[in-house]
Amino acid sequence: GNDMPRYIFRSELGVIQSDEGTRSIFGDTGFRYLNEKMELFSLKSNSESKWKHIESLLHHGMVHCMRVNPSEYPLMIASGTVTIGEDYNKQLLEICLEKLGIPAMQIFPGSCLSAISCGKPTALVIDIGAEGTRISPVIEGYELKAASIYTQRGGYRIDTVLKERIESKELSTLKPWFDTTLTQQKHPNFTPTQSFYRIHSNDIVRDIKQWMSFVPYKPLVFNKRNEYYEEVLTFPPPFELPDGTVIEATDELCTVPESVLFPYHPTVDITGQGSGYRPARSIPSNTITTPPEASPLKDSRVKKRAKSASTPKAQQLNSNSSTTIAYDGEMDSLTDLVYAAVLMCDVDVRKELLANLVIVGGGSLIDGMAQRLTHELTDLVPSTMKVKTVSSPPIERANAAWIGGSILSICGTFQPMWLSKAEYDEMGMNRAMERFCH
Repeated sequence: GNDMPRYIFRSELGVIQSDEGTRSIFGDTGFRYLNEKMELFSLKSNSESKWKHIESLLHHGMVHCMRVNPSEYPLMIASGTVTIGEDYNKQLLEICLEKLGIPAMQIFPGSCLSAISCGKPTALVIDIGAEGTRISPVIEGYELKAASIYTQRGGYRIDTVLKERIESKELSTLKPWFDTTLTQQKHPNFTPTQSFYRIHSNDIVRDIKQWMSFVPYKPLVFNKRNEYYEEVLTFPPPFELPDGTVIEATDELCTVPESVLFPYHPTVDITGQGSGYRPARSIPSNTITTPPEASPLKDSRVKKRAKSASTPKAQQLNSNSSTTIAYDGEMDSLTDLVYAAVLMCDVDVRKELLANLVIVGGGSLIDGMAQRLTHELTDLVPSTMKVKTVSSPPIERANAAWIGGSILSICGTFQPMWLSKAEYDEMGMNRAMERFCH
């Protein structure tokens, strides 16, 4: 029932191997400990010791941060933006109920929890996370998985593109704090591991992104961008790296999130009329079939996306005058993916979904993200449908799933949904998965 998390720590784990055994290091403070044997592991890696690291992180969070006994408190886990399979949930159940001794637990979709945190049982949740972005329609508290769209474009992709642009311009080599002249004088014999050096270099890129990145509120004409910057906004101050190098804020560096999430190819508009942009297109990787009578959101862009499929079932649907809408999760803009997710939903809920856009995750904190999405969706939908973003403070958007879980866990109607250790032992893994895991 708390409003905010008591502790927030990063998911990377430091491991030091020595003759005395294995020592685990957690958090930013621990990662500043210089040790040549320290290896840093990320949960996105598929190493054999991944689940040992997850168990260590859960134990650290409950025992060392919360100062509680894991066997005395239930645990709710929110599934992230990445599609989690049944094997992943089985591993979590085994770790929590068997190894950590947690008395009860539940695995709940993060999109549903984010909608609950905003008080919207029906909403279109756009979760811009580190590993990717997931667009999930939530209807009366239930996630509509058939209409959910996932793309691997997220915070990590933005960091990668930003790092490539900095290094391509030879602006800096992005040396971490321990690779500066002053630190080398104090620790002349320190040689970090590759993982230790890589993660600290990525932290610098993340700091640069948080310092200067933004998304223009509307698509800009290619030859009018500089004029817009001079009249409408001012670039942030330069960013100083640990080694003293100064990086100036430019259009190319500041608008990396726009190029990743709203990938439009600029075209020069000599007359100054029109947007001066054309959508990036490629061979569609997914096909959605929607009956025309259930599709009031028609416009020229949807018609251009019409694509006849070669399968017998698709040909039958096309013969019945159905509309086939194609989208590419890795090339289309975030606006197009949101639009496609709405079209996959029933006609009766589309208006309510567009009026309740819930944008959460770390990527939602980028300035201009919600305004840009609202602006482009408003141009797509009819005037009878209003596009509205549910506004909430940045700290709540970053921790929306946690806040929703805190609210849901104290509701009386939710208490029978807990999976207790006794029920798990009685039913077994397979029946527990069928009953409790979404």
